Amino acid sequence: MPPSARFTIKKRIEPPITLYFILIIGLICHQPAQLFGQVVRCTVVDRLTQKEVPYVSIASTQTGAGIHADEEGYFEWGSTRSGDTLAISCVGYKPLKVAFDLLDQDRMNRLALSPDTVILKEFVVKPGTRKRTKEIGFYHYPPNSKRGMAAGGISDNQVFVNYYKNNEGKEGLLSRLLFDLKASNPGQGSSKARIRIMRYDPETGLPGNDLLPKDIIVSITPLSHDIALSVEKYNVPFPVEGIFIGLEFICHNEFIYKNQSLKKQKSDCPLIRMTREKEYDQIGKGYYWTKFRNKWQWVCISDGSAFPNKAMVGNVFKFGARVVFYE
Repeated sequence: MPPSARFTIKKRIEPPITLYFILIIGLICHQPAQLFGQVVRCTVVDRLTQKEVPYVSIASTQTGAGIHADEEGYFEWGSTRSGDTLAISCVGYKPLKVAFDLLDQDRMNRLALSPDTVILKEFVVKPGTRKRTKEIGFYHYPPNSKRGMAAGGISDNQVFVNYYKNNEGKEGLLSRLLFDLKASNPGQGSSKARIRIMRYDPETGLPGNDLLPKDIIVSITPLSHDIALSVEKYNVPFPVEGIFIGLEFICHNEFIYKNQSLKKQKSDCPLIRMTREKEYDQIGKGYYWTKFRNKWQWVCISDGSAFPNKAMVGNVFKFGARVVFYE
């Protein structure tokens, strides 16, 4: 066989590697839905006013992972799971669940939240009663320099609360909320947090429904480590059974869900300072929302149940509040 014929046969049996590479790149660029699942775009609005609702929480009911919408209520969600459902929630609104398969990939989906009426018992002040203010919590405690927790998104411990026991034996009125934070690094940008005030659920001993009648978002910068917020005008009670108060952090570029850890995303999350309370059973405990033992749940950091080495026993977040009692 002449050399030219042998050369021709060799070329025919070699795999066209360059062509395969081009085909793969083409599939990735032009058919992302087939490779990475469906992607939907949504805007969350108020059902009554039709205005966008900012920083809404969105989470998968299958995995518990999720994101926040941006300041205009916009978010994107990609999923390869069939039958997934998105749980959409925000303080001041009724929770909404939407089947992912029912959302349209080819247009903007407009999701409406209905305002939720928080019914609070009227706080009556009788003539001649004496007003007394008491500080609860751990805001003025010295910080524990060896302990702290970094906030994250819904996938990474984004809600941090303290439970405050009511040792007065009577109902009071929340007057002011206090939070001690610290920037994680000198170059940290601004982030935000949602105020969370939640009932004590007597059946579980864990946070229940939100008590704030409206959504309150606060800004956090490296120069404003402390948050002091007056809430007396909202008439939120300090119940006899106690209350949970804390922050839900919005500090990732996270309005696009890509099935990846938020630790890989740019974060402007602050450091949540901690302190110690030996009598935590009598004063109050710290909790955060996380995936623990393969289940998304509230975890107590103070009683040692979540940390086998007992290193966190007695630790609580450096949060506090002022309560008004009328006598």
